[in-house]
Amino acid sequence: MAKKFFLAVIYGQSPSGLLDDFAGQGVNISLSTATSIVIRVNEIYSTASEWISGCQDKAESNHVARDYYGRRREFPDSAYLVRNFKVQAPASTICLDKLIQLQRSIPVVMHIHDGYIVTATKKTLSPVYSTAKGILEAADDFYPGLKLRVKCKAGRNLNKLKPIGKKGTE
Repeated sequence: MAKKFFLAVIYGQSPSGLLDDFAGQGVNISLSTATSIVIRVNEIYSTASEWISGCQDKAESNHVARDYYGRRREFPDSAYLVRNFKVQAPASTICLDKLIQLQRSIPVVMHIHDGYIVTATKKTLSPVYSTAKGILEAADDFYPGLKLRVKCKAGRNLNKLKPIGKKGTE
């Protein structure tokens, strides 16, 4: 449930917008509950909330923003969109970098956003798993301080994957 409102609030959704979103999903909450959720998220994640709000304030006056890697985007009419840009643009760059690193070491079949599909046999599953997890969780000077944690699944069909690793079988 928290996932349904966390990003919405960080990306600037108002209590009434949150109320409408929940109603659209068949979940009824009061406006006071929606207001409490927005306030609580902004309090608990005050550093992130203040930073992203400041980015929006700058975009409202400058009509332009740069992501972590310096890519520029204009926001002439909808400064609130900078909230998504400041998070998603560097995230997509990091995912692409990880894809390239994976492809250099193991057979990557495809990727879906931040999910990577690789091939392995029963015999190669353990080393492929270890290599993939190592690459994806490795620290990198390109994104200093970022600590990624991944979950891996394996199976013959995408709709029948089972967790592997610490909580699954290796």
